[in-house]
Amino acid sequence: MASFFDEKEREENNVTKSFNEFRNQVLGKGYNIDGAYGNQCWDGYAKYCQYLGYPYANCTTSGYVKDIWNNRKTNGMLKNFVEVEIMQPGDIAVFKEVKGWTPLSHIAIFVKDLGNGYGLFLGQNQGGANGNFNEVKFPYSATFATAFRPKMFANSSETVLNKIPNDFIKESATFYCNVDKINIRCAPSLKGQLTGDWYENGMTVKYDGYVKREGYVWISWISSKTKNRHWMAVGELNKNGYNTKPYGTFK
Repeated sequence: MASFFDEKEREENNVTKSFNEFRNQVLGKGYNIDGAYGNQCWDGYAKYCQYLGYPYANCTTSGYVKDIWNNRKTNGMLKNFVEVEIMQPGDIAVFKEVKGWTPLSHIAIFVKDLGNGYGLFLGQNQGGANGNFNEVKFPYSATFATAFRPKMFANSSETVLNKIPNDFIKESATFYCNVDKINIRCAPSLKGQLTGDWYENGMTVKYDGYVKREGYVWISWISSKTKNRHWMAVGELNKNGYNTKPYGTFK
């Protein structure tokens, strides 16, 4: 495997703070944007669009929210959102008609990965009182092939992240590097500030957790030298969020 110094640049996509602001505003509350049928999942999506300052798409073919994804090339969604295969907090997911989960289709906002093919999603009409916003576990297999990322978030840049973010998954383990070289960064991003250090084949590091961003798994630990939080990509994710191309082993 080539050195991680040779990785091509991808956009940096950490938008946790902005998404959390919206999440904190709406959790437990209900919104009926179109004035019909109470607090539906579409209304939750529309409320998020209002927060972003974007126009929202309507369900013009079947009357269900699956239309938002099926008609994405003509309904204006791609003017303000980009399609992504790996979700990050704040992305909009549209769910197919799946028995036992989303039989009439569904739309919600990705919060975090829960592992084993499931994610946590913020939305309306998914079991909350009166259809109000709550957070529910759904399988990725129920979503359409791509999700929608707000363009204002897709171009954001955070080069230093010296704290535990919302999508951080705690895990106490050791990573054993078996590739030539992997950069150590100050943020879990290909645009994260370089520390000037790296790990090489045969080296190990104890870490306390990880995040999944930009198509990679990023482990993290507190540096004994700088006392700051460091980040390092240790594998590539497939479209379902699994680390299918690890850069070493984990014990």
